[in-house]
Amino acid sequence: MLKFTQRRVCFGCIWIWTLFIGCMYALDISRDVDPDVISVPVHFRPRSIDMIRESLIARPWIEHDVSKSDVKSDRMSRMNRVLNGNDSQISQVVDSGIINTKLFGSLTEIGEYFVKIRVEGQVIHAQLDTGSAALAVPLSDCENCRVDDRRVTLSDSNLSTSHYNGSYVSCDDTHICSPYTCDVRDPFRNSLPSSSRNQCGSCSASTKACCSLNQPDACGFALLFADGSGAKGALVKGHVELANGVGTDIVFGGILSDTPNFERSKVDGILGMAFEKLSCNPSCTKPLFSEIVRQGKVKHDIFSVCTAPSGGVLTLGGADRSLYDGELQFVSLSKQGRGFYDVSVSGFLITAPPSLRNRSSKSKPEENSDDDLLHSDAEPLVSLQLPQFDQAIVDSGTTLLVTTSAAFKTLRKHFFTYYCHVPGLCNSFKTWFSHSYCVRLSDREVDLLPTIAIVLSDQSGRSVQLNLNPKDYMIQVEKTHSRCLGIHSLPGLEVLGNNVIIGNTLLRKYYTVYDRENLQLGFAPAVSDCSPKDEDFNIDTVQDNEDGSSPGLMSSQVKETSGSTWIVIGAVVVVVGLVICFMTIVWMLRRQHAYRSVENDQVVEETEDLLHSVQLAREVQQPEAEPRSSV
Repeated sequence: MLKFTQRRVCFGCIWIWTLFIGCMYALDISRDVDPDVISVPVHFRPRSIDMIRESLIARPWIEHDVSKSDVKSDRMSRMNRVLNGNDSQISQVVDSGIINTKLFGSLTEIGEYFVKIRVEGQVIHAQLDTGSAALAVPLSDCENCRVDDRRVTLSDSNLSTSHYNGSYVSCDDTHICSPYTCDVRDPFRNSLPSSSRNQCGSCSASTKACCSLNQPDACGFALLFADGSGAKGALVKGHVELANGVGTDIVFGGILSDTPNFERSKVDGILGMAFEKLSCNPSCTKPLFSEIVRQGKVKHDIFSVCTAPSGGVLTLGGADRSLYDGELQFVSLSKQGRGFYDVSVSGFLITAPPSLRNRSSKSKPEENSDDDLLHSDAEPLVSLQLPQFDQAIVDSGTTLLVTTSAAFKTLRKHFFTYYCHVPGLCNSFKTWFSHSYCVRLSDREVDLLPTIAIVLSDQSGRSVQLNLNPKDYMIQVEKTHSRCLGIHSLPGLEVLGNNVIIGNTLLRKYYTVYDRENLQLGFAPAVSDCSPKDEDFNIDTVQDNEDGSSPGLMSSQVKETSGSTWIVIGAVVVVVGLVICFMTIVWMLRRQHAYRSVENDQVVEETEDLLHSVQLAREVQQPEAEPRSSV
């Protein structure tokens, strides 16, 4: 009985200790009123590491096509240099021969930017992605696509081997369905997740091509991204328009199943704008923009992107001078012909920390005031050595600025060393300099943070410095009145050779020119607002079914939580904890009292029984007195 009571007491102590820890955590949250660090899902979707690896594997069945493309690009590049006198000017196509197409979406509400295209005459919202080359759209036969997806209905659901009439591509079509794509000889195939390994339903008996998992007789198609999202289906032949009158018959991916997080709300598919080498999924197809250029429907193999807080402009055939300030600065692609828009990173710069600035000044104040800690745009930047930070991919399909884990930890250590005076940064329980946390900061508090810059360069000596001030990389989310760090890390990124992904955190500040003719990228500060107007665009504005915004960079599911609310929550947790503690103690005392009462009753009964037994024993042992006889 005593051991049982001790167990009860131990149980109560554990309860009290657990509630104490919970109350202390709640009190810490309630103490951290200004600012509130809130948890939100942060979305970024660079191309899957395994898919990047597979894209680097030599594919003998497309060597002939790739060599033709390289020869054509080289000829166009030489011709452009002769006409322009150098390889960095595209002024001949800036003011004429360009086509502006309206971009939709945003960094925070949607999480990506998309363009409205027509597929078989049907309007589809496709994410603009310079980190891939595939065009993929959901089909009406899709098994588990979002209910509100716009889906393409094929005019001919039968297999086709010749006509581009909105039909599936046969798995035995040797001209389109790449042979040997079912072969497991790829060295990285076993490193793929089991769900991704099963991209093919079957293999073609004649060509060993990958057949669709959903349409066994059609040529298979599959996409996989680093956040676990993906889509599978079949290749389709059809007509696609990127702008009014700017379209072609091509082969593209028809989505028949996808993951729930493949696209955000209001976005249906994906439009890859990278080079052809990335268009093997697993069969190799011609990218839409490459085909449009090849057919002469766009004069130059150049496109440019300007993104605003809401919407933007995609320029086909050159650059629009009205969308940027100053002059374009160009750097050559570092790995020409690889597939991505790769650039070399020669440095990472940051504003000198306040303590170092004060140390170098003649007058050394004993204590830093807020004014002393504020940064100025005129302050020089100093170099910060980040490990694994020398090769970058420019990718409009990635939301954030993505680095390796090592580079991210070094940058975070620098912030923790010099900027703990910024609220919420060095919080013991959580910090906004991490994944999925945001913070409420005033503009003045944001200005306490440093300006950072990435320096891109090439072998010819050209370089461009891309600056981000604190308000650029601390992305503002209106719905939660908070700011979220626009820098993220991706474990395993360093094994690819490219260890930085320049996403929309940086790209939304700069007008970016993808000069594919000369294999170079151009950057210039974008105009303050390049949000498109409804007039003078090539794709008609289509009225869509509005179903509300979806999780973008910062989820709309995060409710605005004020400091007073956190205090109330903390107080409620404390009160509930105390009530539970009190009830637990009362329950334990009552149980103890009950057991003691039972023990006392048993002792009394046993005592009475013992006394009765003793009395009986005495009576038995005492002999009866015999009467004396009289003489």
